[in-house]
Amino acid sequence: KILDGKSLTAADQKSLRQICQANPARLDNHLAAWKLGDSSARDALVQELLDQHGPGRVMFRNTRSAISGFPKRQVFLEPLPALENALHDERSADNSPPRSYELADDPRLDWLLRFLQKHRSEKILLICRTQEKVLALDAALRARMNVKLAMFHEGLTLLQRDRNAAWFAESDGAQLLLCSEIGSEGRNFQFAHHIVLFDLPSHPDLLEQRIGRLDRIGQTETISIHVPYPKESHLEVLARWFHEGLNAFEKSLEGGREVMTEFGHRLDAFLQGGSDDGFSEFISETRTFHARIAKEIEEGQDRLLQMNSCRPEVAARLISQIQTFDEDAGLDEFLLGLFDHYGIHVEDLDHRTWIATPASGTTESFPELPESGLTLTSDRTKALSREEIGFLTWDHPIVTGAIDLLLGSGTGASSFAIWRDAGSQGIFLETVFVIEPIAPPALHADRFLPATPVRIVVNAGGQDVSSEINLTADDLEAGSIFPLLDNSRIKNKVLPAMLEKCRAHAAERAQLLTAQAVQKMRTTLGGEIERLRDLKRMNNHIRDDEIALWESQMGDLETAIAEAPLRLDALRLIWQTPEH
Repeated sequence: KILDGKSLTAADQKSLRQICQANPARLDNHLAAWKLGDSSARDALVQELLDQHGPGRVMFRNTRSAISGFPKRQVFLEPLPALENALHDERSADNSPPRSYELADDPRLDWLLRFLQKHRSEKILLICRTQEKVLALDAALRARMNVKLAMFHEGLTLLQRDRNAAWFAESDGAQLLLCSEIGSEGRNFQFAHHIVLFDLPSHPDLLEQRIGRLDRIGQTETISIHVPYPKESHLEVLARWFHEGLNAFEKSLEGGREVMTEFGHRLDAFLQGGSDDGFSEFISETRTFHARIAKEIEEGQDRLLQMNSCRPEVAARLISQIQTFDEDAGLDEFLLGLFDHYGIHVEDLDHRTWIATPASGTTESFPELPESGLTLTSDRTKALSREEIGFLTWDHPIVTGAIDLLLGSGTGASSFAIWRDAGSQGIFLETVFVIEPIAPPALHADRFLPATPVRIVVNAGGQDVSSEINLTADDLEAGSIFPLLDNSRIKNKVLPAMLEKCRAHAAERAQLLTAQAVQKMRTTLGGEIERLRDLKRMNNHIRDDEIALWESQMGDLETAIAEAPLRLDALRLIWQTPEH
């Protein structure tokens, strides 16, 4: 009733109090607010149920019915003249030896030539079962037609497949990509809108995998699925069974494994080319069985689990944050400047897209950058549609490696500057310390204490003047440090004492930071542990070892944060002197 937004009777409310025992006072507040017409109270009640009784606390499940953005599909069955020699030989076992294909008299080839001619300006993905068939199609098409095509099969190296897929993705690249079954998984080509199934697999799940290369979020048009088949062949049997029995071309199929368990042997008998007697009844039985399976799957969904698998408000906030990061050009400017500094050749390819090629001797500094170069983009949309292009983010291995290279080089870690000021004169030591916990990555200690800079500026007397001295590059100028170092007292006594004062002030600041981080961690994890203990009284999905794990993590994090080391990262000596 709550999920459907219906009003609750007194008996309903009593039942609700019995199943929401963790915090009955909070529950009463929600019920009172709902009675007064507060629409948010319903969501709060749902969240109480989700939290206490829904498996969605540790499980996630999404179906297409719960997610928007998928395209529509339309199928074009293309019955062709029958062959004297039926195509049963195409159904040889996967472990059979490679064979050659003679396509000269195959009506599918003539149909494909006409189809390519008609759709000259459109991208077309063709999938068939074997590498040998791809090679035969390539040879037959090149002999009959001038068409830009690329191949994608297991006989090519990974680099060759990447390059061919990239050429297919280019607007002026290949019109046609010929794929063996290896192209049915992993690769996405949602920029194309036509898929030709030159043959058909016998398992509906594999058919869905093939269509799924185009049927993805990001597809902008209705997908056209073309199925050419000679009449009276096993391909006609499969085409009719998939379309009439399962509607597998135009709808995403569910329950394919159950269907094959029930009908696989009978389907195989029809595919062997025996009598067609009973095939229409077979299709009808398949349709009835699949409708029942689909209904069971739909009715068997846990509504609490489905609701908790995606929380739109939380998702919207995350999406907004990601979009803000994506639009920030700071990463582009930083990385391009760093590439220029280290001699990486960068060629502009498109908007926020580049080809980065290391110069001789720089590949060791950038191990993620191959000698042949790499195409990179900070445009998320382009990266999603072009799998061979690396998507640049602040945590991309090339970016983190470049930052480590810059910070680990020591360049700029110490410097000297002159501050010409009409007032008094003196010397200041500006230091930057970094406090960072040392902990296993699984603890994610940076949630509570990331690597944090601590800036300290002291004068010659060792007093902390960090808040008073905030100089920019415009306030300072380069100069020689030797006149100061020639003074033995400054060199041997004053400067070491100033550095020790900096350490002492930084340690005090670090102690405050670690205390705040430990408190934040205790509040966050301690609250979660108490919540799990409350829920365990009524939710059997809560395990003792899960609570013990949280307690162990809290102890490990407290030790790691409290013992976080403080290191000197950079320093600058500033000489304040009157203006000339």
